[in-house]
Amino acid sequence: AVLDYSANVHRSDGQGGAYHVASLGYRIGLNAGAWRLRHNGFLRWEDGTAARRENGETYFQRDLHRLQATLRAGQGYTSGELFSSVGFTGIRLASDDRMLPQSQRGYAPLIEGVTESAARIQIYQQGRLLHETNVAPGPFLLEDLYATAYNGDLEVVITEANGRERRFIQPFSAVPQLLRPGQHRFGATVGQTEGRAGFPATPLLEATWRQGITNTTTVHAGLRRAQHYHAAVAGVALNTRAGGLSADVTTSSARPSNGEHWRGYAYRTTYSRDIALTGTHLSLAAYRYSTTGYLDLGDLLALRSANAGPLLWQPGRSRSRVELNASQALPGYAGRVWFNGAWTSYWEDTAALASFSAGYSHRWRSASYSIAARRSRAVDTRRLHARDETSVNLTLSIPLGRAATSPSLLATSTVSGRAQQVRMGLSASASDALNYFGGIERSSAGSAGADAGLFYQGDRAATNASAIWTPGHLQLNVGASGGVVAHQGGLTFAHTVGDTFGLVHATAAQGATVDHGRMRVDRRGYAVVPHLTPYRTARIDIDPRGIPEDIQFTSTRAIAVPTAGA
Repeated sequence: AVLDYSANVHRSDGQGGAYHVASLGYRIGLNAGAWRLRHNGFLRWEDGTAARRENGETYFQRDLHRLQATLRAGQGYTSGELFSSVGFTGIRLASDDRMLPQSQRGYAPLIEGVTESAARIQIYQQGRLLHETNVAPGPFLLEDLYATAYNGDLEVVITEANGRERRFIQPFSAVPQLLRPGQHRFGATVGQTEGRAGFPATPLLEATWRQGITNTTTVHAGLRRAQHYHAAVAGVALNTRAGGLSADVTTSSARPSNGEHWRGYAYRTTYSRDIALTGTHLSLAAYRYSTTGYLDLGDLLALRSANAGPLLWQPGRSRSRVELNASQALPGYAGRVWFNGAWTSYWEDTAALASFSAGYSHRWRSASYSIAARRSRAVDTRRLHARDETSVNLTLSIPLGRAATSPSLLATSTVSGRAQQVRMGLSASASDALNYFGGIERSSAGSAGADAGLFYQGDRAATNASAIWTPGHLQLNVGASGGVVAHQGGLTFAHTVGDTFGLVHATAAQGATVDHGRMRVDRRGYAVVPHLTPYRTARIDIDPRGIPEDIQFTSTRAIAVPTAGA
C-alpha cells in the first residue's frame, strides 16, 4: 500500500486581520497481484467556511499484456482522441501506449510562466483541481501533472504574495498520431457520465479504433451513444513531406430535455511539422463546427443542467476554434523565439475566448535572459462582462560563481496593465537537498517589500517555507510533501512516491544510498526509489559508502522491468 500527499498552509496578516488557508492533496494506492486500487482527492480549509473535500478518482486497474491494453473499473475519463473527453463511472478497456517504445508514446503538456514573488500555483481542468504547489520567484516549469491523458484546456491560477490573482488558459488538445502499418489503437467504455456540478448522469457507450494502413496513411473511426444522443466520427491521418495532416468529420444527433431534435456536423483538421535542420516546430489544430445543430456530449449535458455555473467563463456551443503553436531556433545560437495562440468563438451572441503569448530566450556565456508577452480576452455568452489581461515579463539570471553551490542573481520585471513590479534577488543551493532564495521588490505604486524562503528535500519528506513582507502585510507559506509505503517489512518513507516505484531491501546496509544518492537506506534495510518508468528497464544501483566496514555486498545493482503501478 502507498500514500502520497502534498500539504500547504497559507497565513496572511494585514490590516483586515489574519486569514488562513490549508489544503491537502492525497493519493492512496493498494497493490494486490496484478490489480491496482487507486483513489485521489483534495481537502481544503478556509477561514469562515467548513472543510471542503474534492474527490478525484477511485478505480481498480490492471494491465492486459497480450492486448497491450489497460482495464479500468471505477471512475475515469475517456481518452479525448476522437471525441471530447468526458468523465465516467464504469469499465474502460483501452490500448496503453506505455507498453510501446518511447518514440510512440503521447505527450504531456508543460505549464510554464513567470511569478513576481513566491507564489501559489493552482491548475484546473474541466473544473477539477489537478495540482497545487508553491514556487519561488521568477520562471517556473511544471511537468508533473497526474491527470493529463485526456484533453481539455488547463486553467492556471497564479496567486502572488500580495494576494493578486492572475489566470490564463493553457490550450491542451489530444492530437491524433500516425501509426505504423499493421498497428492499431482501440478504446471501449461502458458506464455512465459523472454527475458533477449539476450535470446529470447519463448511460454512456463509446468505442474507438485507429488502424495503420501504410507508412503514410492511418484511418480512424468511433461511435458514442448516450441517453437521447449518438455521434459517429470517421477520418484519416496522412504522413506527407509537408508534415503530418489529419482530418475527420463527426456527425451528432441529440434530443435535449425540451424535446427538440438537433442534428449537425463538425469538421476538424490537424497539422504539425518539425524541421530539425532549421530547429523549427509548427503545429496547427483547427476545429470548426459547420452547423448550429451540432452538439457535443458535453454541450448536451450543459443544456440539460439548470445549475451549470461559470468557471473561468460561461461556455456556449463552440462554433470554431483555432490553435497555433510555433517555435524557432535562431541561427548562430542567437536564442529561440516561440508563439502560442488559441481563439474560440461560439454560436451564441459574440462570445469568444482568445489567448496569445510570445517570447524570446537566449543564453550568453553563463547568463540567461528571456522576455515573454501574454494577451488574453474572455467574453461570456450573454456579454455580461469581458476580461482583458496583458502582461510582459523580462527575466535575467546571472550565476555568481562556478561552484555548484554558488548563488545566482535573478532579476525580473513584470508589467501587467498599468502596474509594474520589479524584483531582484538571490537563489542558491546549499547542497543537493537544500535550496533557498531571498529578494527585494518594488512596484510602480511605490510600495516595497522583501521575501525569503527555502526548499528542503530529505529522505522522508520534502518541505518548503517562505515569507513575504510589505508595509502593513505579512504572508507565510509552509508546505510539505512525501510518501509512505506499507509492505511486509513495515513502513518506509520517501519525499515522494510515484505511481510506479521501487522498494530496495538491503539487510544491514543502513546509511547506503540509492537513486543517485537521493534516497538513504533506513535502519531496517529498506529504501524507496520514488519514480520508475513502466515497461522500461530499471537499473537500481546502491552506493555502499557510509556503511560499516564489516558489511560486504555480493551485488550493488538490481535490474527489473516494472509494470504500470508496480
